[in-house]
Amino acid sequence: MTGPRTWIRHRLPAALLGLGLGFGAGWLAAPDGHHHSHEATPGNSDFHSWLHQHLEVTPEQDAVLHPHEQQYDETSRRLRAEISAAGADLAAAIGQQTSLTPEIQAAMQRLHTAQTQLQTATLDHFFTMKRHLSPEQAERMRTWTQDRLLHDR
Repeated sequence: MTGPRTWIRHRLPAALLGLGLGFGAGWLAAPDGHHHSHEATPGNSDFHSWLHQHLEVTPEQDAVLHPHEQQYDETSRRLRAEISAAGADLAAAIGQQTSLTPEIQAAMQRLHTAQTQLQTATLDHFFTMKRHLSPEQAERMRTWTQDRLLHDR
């Protein structure tokens, strides 16, 4: 059976997990583009505050990380907008179709592609940051990231 129920049963959990990872891991960039945001917001989940409080990032590290933060913020905002638009297109297609049509499949693929790109950008950013931290700082960030991913599921 290849209908909406099959899609819901097999693809929706993965799509939601991907979306959760994308948004849950979005803490790597403040939505306002200000790299030192210490307020808890949906976009940064207070990551930067955590970074400074728990990793004791040095001014030198901060100077190196800042351009990476800005680049990731721009990429993240662009991909989040694409995810939102693709989700709206998928919702519209579902509202107009009576079965799993090529239009729905195309909208799902667009959404999936944007989610995957955001996940990849987030992980690339994580590993870029990790290279500029001490081994102890990197281990604390890795542990925090794993905990966030497990608890945001």
